Amino acid sequence: MKLFPDELEKYELGELVVRSSVFEGSKNFVAIHSDLFVRNKLLQGFVSAEQVPWPEFHQELYVAVKPQ
Repeated sequence: MKLFPDELEKYELGELVVRSSVFEGSKNFVAIHSDLFVRNKLLQGFVSAEQVPWPEFHQELYVAVKPQ
């Protein structure tokens, strides 16, 4: 998915990029987040996190360890 200039700026700053629109009978939503956003926001507080490529799904998979 190609990002618009304003979206790219947010992405590069480590911010969440959200596209949403509602069409009659369905709802579409896309959230795009950089590695920086995932590590600094979503996985904050975990002791370790590893990014694992998942090319079949065009996504990344993160494995994180919760502190004991």
